[in-house]
Amino acid sequence: LAVFLIAQPAAADPIADLSNQAGDEADAGKSRLEAADWQFRDGNVQEGCRIMEQARVHYETAENDMKVMDDMVHDPANGYSDDDQQKTMDWIHEQQDTLNDIAGKMSQTYFEKCQ
Repeated sequence: LAVFLIAQPAAADPIADLSNQAGDEADAGKSRLEAADWQFRDGNVQEGCRIMEQARVHYETAENDMKVMDDMVHDPANGYSDDDQQKTMDWIHEQQDTLNDIAGKMSQTYFEKCQ
C-alpha cells in the first residue's frame, strides 16, 4: 500500500496516521504471506498455514484502519471538504481492490492446503 497524504485540517492528523498504519499492516501482511509461500514450497504445510494466519490478521487490521478512515472523513464534525473525502475514498477503494485480490488468493490457498 502506498503512503497516503491529503490536504486536511490541522487536527485531522489521525487520517494520515491511519493511512500510514494501514500501509504498515499491509506490508507486514505481505511479508508474512511471502514467508508462508516459502513454507508451502518447502513442504511445511502446517507452518505455512500458521504464518498465513498471521498475514490474514495484518490484512484485517489494515482493512479496519480503512473503515475508520472512511468514518472519520465522512463525519461532518471533522470538517473534511468534498475533495478530501473523494481523495480519501479513492485511495481506500484502490487499497481495498488490492486487498480483496490477496484475500481471494489466501482463501483459495487455505482451502487447498490448510483444511
